[in-house]
Amino acid sequence: MTLPQAPVFLAQHTAKGRGHDLLAAVGTARDKDSKTPPGLLLDFGAVHLRGVEQDAQSAGKLTPVVASGSAYETASKWKVPMAPWVQRAAPKNRAEWDATVGESLAKQRALGLDALVVPGVELESADYPKGLESQVDAVRRAWASRSDDDPPWLVEVCVHDDWINNENACRHVLNLLTDLSDPIGIALRVRFKRREAASNADSLKRLKLVVEALADDGRRVLVVQSGVIGWLSIAWGAWGFTAGTSQASWLYNRTVFGRRSDQPAPPRVERYFERQLLHPVLASDHARLSGGAGYTQCKCTFCETLEGGAWNHNVAAQHALYALASLTKAVARADRAARRDAVRSTIEAAQNHWAQWKDISGLSNRAQPAGLLVWRSLV
Repeated sequence: MTLPQAPVFLAQHTAKGRGHDLLAAVGTARDKDSKTPPGLLLDFGAVHLRGVEQDAQSAGKLTPVVASGSAYETASKWKVPMAPWVQRAAPKNRAEWDATVGESLAKQRALGLDALVVPGVELESADYPKGLESQVDAVRRAWASRSDDDPPWLVEVCVHDDWINNENACRHVLNLLTDLSDPIGIALRVRFKRREAASNADSLKRLKLVVEALADDGRRVLVVQSGVIGWLSIAWGAWGFTAGTSQASWLYNRTVFGRRSDQPAPPRVERYFERQLLHPVLASDHARLSGGAGYTQCKCTFCETLEGGAWNHNVAAQHALYALASLTKAVARADRAARRDAVRSTIEAAQNHWAQWKDISGLSNRAQPAGLLVWRSLV
């Protein structure tokens, strides 16, 4: 198939595969409601090879379907093998890079995916500058020997935010990527130091700079593992973004919450994504907000299930993906400037909703959508 025009939302496989079997139902629900389904981002680094193959064949209404996979030395928790290149150590020399890229692209071609994503490695600050240079060299070699009937290409670039926060490193990244052959797009995955990056003006300004520069160069930019920030990046020229059923898939970050080995895992928090606030809230806050003036209750099948029975984390996650698909469709416009204006209007509407609802009795501190003011300043 021809890849759709911007904006595009892809539901993605998540870490260790949790929830990957829930994604097709989101596409089915969107299609049943005569709404545009999301696409699907398979992940060789999150799900064993057999699972990726099965999910590619059973994507249903999820379209387009593409795959990533920048995890290495990854053991399968299912005792079913991961993809061969994922089981090995990350490539370090030309031969290893060529083997990794070649195997990954061959498998993606065999699966008949709608685009090919050239794998990379997660680059920390210590990998500057050679890490990305080695990957880009491998991309050039693979591109030179590509098949004539290949679908569109993207290169997966996974960097810690040090690479874009540092002026020289950021310039180096952009020089390398904009020097690639014109048709090659970028699947950009930034791993932020802190979870607070989602509402931090400095962090988001740097991400905006990178996305805009690549878009200005005519590149198709897919912002991976980014949730609402990925949706925001549509205003900066991104072609699309991804998110899955886990919190980590909505913002890739290095925050670690430690606990003693004898401590039990804390109970999972009941969260509900409020589309009108662009923000996840506690289930108890959702119940209070739903009585606010101007509140519009989501009518998706997942919300009907939530409202009619006990809380279900998986169903709540499916609603969140359904809502992201709705937000993406709501800003679909013919050109980049119009999409930016639509994103801005949506943020302003969320600000107005919060101004109306912030004094509702009993709301917790978690109900406040902290990022709205920053996001509005960036569009």
